[in-house]
Amino acid sequence: MMWLKLIVASILCLPLSLIAQNFSDAEITLIMQRYKDNNQSVQPHAHGVAHTGSHQPHKIDKETVRYQLLENQFLLAEAKRLSPKILIRQTSVGFTNAYHVRRYVLDLLNAANIKVTATPPSAQAINTTLGLSTSKQLTTLLGAYPHAGSLSHPIETKLKHIELAPLITRAPHETRLSLFDIYDSLSMQSRFRLHQGDLSLLQNEIIKRHRYQQVTQAAQKKLKMLNISLTNLEVIALGDILRPTMLGMLGVTHVMHGESPILETLEQQVSAAQIQQYYARHKEEFRYIDNIAAHAIIFDKRSEAVEFQQHAKSTNIADAFKHKTASSNLHDMFAPYNNRLTRAHHQDWAASVVFTLPEHTLSQPMRTPSGKWLVAYTGDKQLKYFAANHETVTYQAKKEVAKHLAKTQYSNRLNQWLKNNQA
Repeated sequence: MMWLKLIVASILCLPLSLIAQNFSDAEITLIMQRYKDNNQSVQPHAHGVAHTGSHQPHKIDKETVRYQLLENQFLLAEAKRLSPKILIRQTSVGFTNAYHVRRYVLDLLNAANIKVTATPPSAQAINTTLGLSTSKQLTTLLGAYPHAGSLSHPIETKLKHIELAPLITRAPHETRLSLFDIYDSLSMQSRFRLHQGDLSLLQNEIIKRHRYQQVTQAAQKKLKMLNISLTNLEVIALGDILRPTMLGMLGVTHVMHGESPILETLEQQVSAAQIQQYYARHKEEFRYIDNIAAHAIIFDKRSEAVEFQQHAKSTNIADAFKHKTASSNLHDMFAPYNNRLTRAHHQDWAASVVFTLPEHTLSQPMRTPSGKWLVAYTGDKQLKYFAANHETVTYQAKKEVAKHLAKTQYSNRLNQWLKNNQA
């Protein structure tokens, strides 16, 4: 992970306006091909307009890809400004960004048709270097999995002193590579398996790291001929990997788990006047069903329900319910309410059925919780609007206004950054 730390360190040392990376035409072409091969949509928020919520992908061409790569550099600058730790690892339970970057870069090298056969170290060589040969020795070295997820200082120090130099040739920018670097790059699940003594997992991770070093070093000459920089590929990979997280953090796209802290702050800043303006522009979104005309009869047998349903369809439905209750011992469930239900009745299961039926719709026979059969009818629906100060209006307006403000802020910062970094 040392190489990524050096890249991150270089990012942290630069002013926000100087982080932009100049990518060659060959590098842009390579990334464009990756996007196409993976059917990956390209939706840069550049060109002076913030993301508006459209899910229509842009055409994948060099210009669009170049803009997205530039935007990714802006997102790295925003990561530095808002949450530098995210440049190293996005979550405490996941792999490090460096781990993902290595996989990304190997995919790029393969796409560039740079084939290198790596010779992995043997399991015996790995065990000899580590001083481990059994699962029990691994569990003794690591101890029980820490409740807080972080190794104790003595164990961390011990792992840092187990160097992997005999197995893996260090890259020019790496000062050392230890067992701790392998351990720390893994996800919580993988680290837990190591504490359980999964020696084969550890061997495989060391082989992966060895392969990356061997392949990238052997590819340097070919990359230079193609005008492709390995460092640039690593920066591109980091930007692509962090892109979804950063767009979510900045409130530009939806966050799957949790809420954007920027959106939360902006929601608190939405004024009453902005809520009123949103309500005026989107009033139709705040209509609700106030009351409905409805009928419902419960039959003991399905055959009786089917027979009635078929008859009701062929005549005036409301009259069919009235005639059925008048000529039998059956009752219209909603007659006590003059066959007019309000939202107050919605908690009753039968009432919830007629509220969900389309207007002027007769239901199919439906089995009730007690094993009987319901036939229901929804007549006309009376609609009303939530008042401008209703909590539903306030909640939705704050959410939507905050999203708009976040996208506007994002657009302004992005455009200024692009202006400062493009000739």
